[in-house]
Amino acid sequence: MKEWRLYSIIICMFFIFSISINNYIINSENSTEINDQNNLTIKAIHPTIYVTGSNWSQAVILGWCTGSGTQNEPYVIEDLIIDATDSPTGSGILIESSTAYFRIQNCTIYNANSSWGDAGIRIYQSSNGLLYDNNCSYNNRAGIFVSNCASMILTENEAHHNMQFGIGVGNTPSALLEGNTVSYNGGIIDPDIGGNGSGIGIISSNLVVLIDNTAYNNLNFGIHAGYSNYTNILNCESKNNGYHGIGTDHSHDNTIVGNIVENCEVGIIAGGYGFNISNNEILDSNSFGILVEGNNESTINGNIVRNSVESGILMKNGTRNSINDNIVTDNFRNGIALNDCFNVTIDGNSISNNNDHGIRFQTSDNNTISNNEIMKNGQYGIFLTESNFNEIINNKLIGNQDCFYEVDCQGNIFTDNTCGRIVLRYSLIGVAALLVIIAVPIVIVSFRKRK
Repeated sequence: MKEWRLYSIIICMFFIFSISINNYIINSENSTEINDQNNLTIKAIHPTIYVTGSNWSQAVILGWCTGSGTQNEPYVIEDLIIDATDSPTGSGILIESSTAYFRIQNCTIYNANSSWGDAGIRIYQSSNGLLYDNNCSYNNRAGIFVSNCASMILTENEAHHNMQFGIGVGNTPSALLEGNTVSYNGGIIDPDIGGNGSGIGIISSNLVVLIDNTAYNNLNFGIHAGYSNYTNILNCESKNNGYHGIGTDHSHDNTIVGNIVENCEVGIIAGGYGFNISNNEILDSNSFGILVEGNNESTINGNIVRNSVESGILMKNGTRNSINDNIVTDNFRNGIALNDCFNVTIDGNSISNNNDHGIRFQTSDNNTISNNEIMKNGQYGIFLTESNFNEIINNKLIGNQDCFYEVDCQGNIFTDNTCGRIVLRYSLIGVAALLVIIAVPIVIVSFRKRK
């Protein structure tokens, strides 16, 4: 009997041991599979890196860099974790004065210093670089900063909780930023520094393209381009940022197309000339949906602007602009407002359910309002103050408190507009109600007589 019990215990121990071994093998196989999938070779925290154009070969000898610096075989720095707390350069990785082709990928860098230019990854006076799938978060200045460079590509990087901005590009033409995610950046208050609190900040850089980037919960700006021309901001998302979702100032010939902006102070803000702001969706702005100031020869076309606390679209001090084919609805103030604007065309828009006026002009002359549907706004369909020699042609104004109102205006021309006041609608409802009230007793009396 004792031998049988001993035998049973041995069998149970063997069975448990076998399960443990199998679990270990399975977990080891899964771990290997994950490592192979993500190409992880991280062993420990790596020292900070400083590379100039003349010492790439030394980096290869040290073993943390591969490649030869050609287009087909770039230098590669990858799979590193860097704590930049004591960095002699202030940055986790600094590449300087390099024209060789290089790639930095799958690196995690934090605690870069707080002096100007310090960043998790900083690229300075260099070209032909690709930054891919890096995480540069919790740095004391910037996550990624590229300055005085050319031909740079930044794709699928993450930058969160950095003190100045997530990703910054300065004095750098021909850069591509695609698929990056930036959030919760901002904290440094310095009036001499551009891009404070930006998710992505572009400064003094031309021909920059931003595609499919996501910026949310940044202190000030989601995506901002200042003094930067021929910038393209396409299919990006900017949500819950403290000031504007997407903005550009002191710039010209910039394109802002196909973006989603939600719950920012100003959805899209633009200052300069030659802008194309088209096919964007701007929702729940805490001030204006689209604010365009000092713009000439710009187009605002095909946007959806909804539920702004101020006007849906406000244009100030502009000339030779067009506002066409937009849907502007449910804004707390006006649908479309012009202040001090001239030779602007407002055509083919759907403007409805705004609390104040559908379209409002203040000191704006020689503009054209045509072919718009202006419906169910809380006050006037079109309200003009000190605005002269405007043409209002072929608009459909239905269900507003009234159609037109002018204050201190002269020479405005109203032609072929359809006007249906909200009073008429209420009158019809009242008549219908009265008929019901009259009809009910008649029906009751008639029914009783039949009985």
